[in-house]
Amino acid sequence: MKNPPKRVLVAGGNGVTGKLIVRYLTGFKLPVQVDIAARTALRAQNLPEQVRKIDIDFQNKKATSALFRQYDIIILAIGPFDIFKASLHEICVSEQKICIDINDSYEAASEIYKLKKDAEHHQSMILTGMGLAPGLTTLLLLEVLQQNNETAQSGGVRMFFSNGINSGKASIYTMLINFISHVFILSNGKAYKTLSKKIEKDAYYTFNESLKHKPLIYYSSPEIQTLPLNKDCSRIRQLDFAFHLEGMPMNIIPFLRGLKIFRKTIIKFLCKSTYKKQKKQQSGQPVETLVIASAFGQFDNCIKHCQVSSKSSYELTALTASLVAEMVLKGEIVETNGVHSIESDIISKPILKTRFEREGIKINPEIVNQS
Repeated sequence: MKNPPKRVLVAGGNGVTGKLIVRYLTGFKLPVQVDIAARTALRAQNLPEQVRKIDIDFQNKKATSALFRQYDIIILAIGPFDIFKASLHEICVSEQKICIDINDSYEAASEIYKLKKDAEHHQSMILTGMGLAPGLTTLLLLEVLQQNNETAQSGGVRMFFSNGINSGKASIYTMLINFISHVFILSNGKAYKTLSKKIEKDAYYTFNESLKHKPLIYYSSPEIQTLPLNKDCSRIRQLDFAFHLEGMPMNIIPFLRGLKIFRKTIIKFLCKSTYKKQKKQQSGQPVETLVIASAFGQFDNCIKHCQVSSKSSYELTALTASLVAEMVLKGEIVETNGVHSIESDIISKPILKTRFEREGIKINPEIVNQS
């Protein structure tokens, strides 16, 4: 007798990323039933017919627990994670479920990692940061550092978002709320707080021949909290994270970083106005979209980098989460209680890399400068 199909619930499945996760998982032809849940899930369109849509308020803990109880795997594609933090993860742990999230918030990550002992006690597995950044960017960085046995002088992750990139409200909110006066970097294997304006001064990055010398905005990545545990990353003297957002006036960054009074109110307003502007742009003349994720390591004799690009950050986020879920469903990630990130030994990097290549994303480190 065949085993019954696994049941997967995508929380936030009516958003762009959530819908893409559903399409990937149903397209992988696995023995799985995929459903979505959200406040307005019944309004979701363009989903496979077999997908069940469930309206729910995730602030209702009792109703959420009853819903999660019906599934084997919960994929959290809901945000902003700065608002939910680890509240939904706690329910997954109490219901002994496998949880996969696409968290990109440093503060939320701190709360999620605090669940490690509870997850071990309740026999629950949380796979956190399985999106674009962290997630795919972490894999790129590991590929760069694993190629050398020597200590890297410096390294980091750099991302480029073109003018035509359209983001969800949660992504915009997370980006703006994290514009604060300081950021965390890794220095000799330890998290170190530094002033944003100090490292952003004269900070530029060249992504390719047509995207040279782009000014950078630094941010605190959840990876800061886990990379020191990886033996390859412990051999890097300084590690930081930054992005370039095309069209973003750089002179507004100090204002946002220094904003204290009515900070959340102002950021919510900016979030709504930015989202409306993108939607208006989306309905007008076509604009080229491009997102680049790049990781690099500077060694004594060379600089190595590993870079991928796509027309959509949504696609890269959803694909990463879906490939990790596929590995879980195929038994390629052994169920290990606790909280794990991409760096964890329970996630086979060669298998994950092969799956990305199957989907047209090649992850190949290159030497970009030889002395």
